[in-house]
Amino acid sequence: MAQFEDFAITGEYVLNMKAEDRHFEIIEKPSYENYPTENDPSGEKKRKLALKIRLSTGQLATYYPNRTSSRKIAVLLRDTNMDNWVGKQFIWGEITKQKVAGINKDVLYITECYPHIEKIA
Repeated sequence: MAQFEDFAITGEYVLNMKAEDRHFEIIEKPSYENYPTENDPSGEKKRKLALKIRLSTGQLATYYPNRTSSRKIAVLLRDTNMDNWVGKQFIWGEITKQKVAGINKDVLYITECYPHIEKIA
């Protein structure tokens, strides 16, 4: 079977997954990519974090987390060195409708590490 190359994860895609399958593993060192806009064709002023991930289904993809989710990863791991994020797994536990650039979109939020471990009191 041929794999889709450079598949970018969207909120809509994850929303259509079963709730128990909404997790992923970071498989490469995260990097920043330039994000070209009309006012900044080079994209040097606005850069976005790109995570190469493996979905629970085994499919490979690129995930561009929002700032809230990228900060959540750092908080959950207690580590801002992104090289240490490789091999870690996370859950998209919240998906909300939000306006992004004037368009209503499904926005993904990481809520916890995977697998979820219940704390025993």
